[in-house]
Amino acid sequence: MQIVANGWHLVRTCVKNYLSNGVNMKVEDRFIVTVLLRAKQDKVMDLRQYTQQLAENCRHHEGLLLHTMHQDQLNPTVFFVYEHFASEKAFQEHLSSDAFKNVQSELSEFLNTKPEIQTWSMSKQMGCFGE
Repeated sequence: MQIVANGWHLVRTCVKNYLSNGVNMKVEDRFIVTVLLRAKQDKVMDLRQYTQQLAENCRHHEGLLLHTMHQDQLNPTVFFVYEHFASEKAFQEHLSSDAFKNVQSELSEFLNTKPEIQTWSMSKQMGCFGE
């Protein structure tokens, strides 16, 4: 997988937000969202640009701790989005934001299928952000 975030600045900002806003939270309060996107063959670059702009528009959202987007190396039409929120409430506020008003209809222009969205709760934190 390859990260397709909107440049180093966005990645650095997201990690900084994660470290400053998320580390002292209880692990069980955190809310994870994953989205699988399958682009139309001729819309891969358009989808990439659209999602990068969307990420930039949302990076200031309260409770959005981390956002990464990945592109499959073997099938470049497949994208995977990983978002980490402070809580389910923060996720719902993210969805109701101005930035998301037209996302579903706009995304359909670029996609072969509906986005596959899954929500997760965190049961343990490890690695570089470990407790």
